[in-house]
Amino acid sequence: TPIFLLNGPFSVFMFPLVFLLVYFKMDPKFTQFVDSALKSVNPMIPILMCTAFMLLSAAINGIASSTFSREGEQFWISKIIPVSWKHQCMGKILHSFSIAFTGILTTSAVLILYKVQLKILLASVLIAIIASMFFILYGMIIDLRSPLLNWTEPQKAMKKNGNVLFTTFTSIAIIAGIIYGVYQLTIREVPFIVTYLLLIFIFGGGAYFLSQFLLKFAKQRYPAIEI
Repeated sequence: TPIFLLNGPFSVFMFPLVFLLVYFKMDPKFTQFVDSALKSVNPMIPILMCTAFMLLSAAINGIASSTFSREGEQFWISKIIPVSWKHQCMGKILHSFSIAFTGILTTSAVLILYKVQLKILLASVLIAIIASMFFILYGMIIDLRSPLLNWTEPQKAMKKNGNVLFTTFTSIAIIAGIIYGVYQLTIREVPFIVTYLLLIFIFGGGAYFLSQFLLKFAKQRYPAIEI
């Protein structure tokens, strides 16, 4: 479906490309600020910047939060095929993650052009992978709770879907909250490794909890969803 392609997989390529073009066209003061931040003495600052950039491209794109809505009136097929709802959800998770991972790789290629240190890039990729899974599961739960199935045009399933809008804004708020929390730890001179491991624990623990919740929630919601 063209509209799904443009608003889904295609977006993971467009965002890094646009950012790259903006970077070279912006005022020198802006590019100087970005360069100085990426080369900061405190490694958490460039890691946060790179991770946020990756997440905006990879996970905050409406793919996961419209997973069930995109099926529309064909959702009845998912209810009768001889595949458990648990395995269907696992397949949808892998589908969303494969696109998110592509976005992480694309963003990493752009960051390489910025001459980001390899250790900073790898550290950012690790957090971005774990955090992407967290936001994917979060978006799927929101959409499964109340999928938009009665659409007549594909655009409504993604761009006019309240689940996508809600997930996008709340996900950005979560990222902003995490950045603020890390900033507070940084100015209090908490060791870098402690802050970094805390981020992995928050996103990793959150992703595990959401995965268990989603698989159990699917058993309740699938039979209850009416087309």
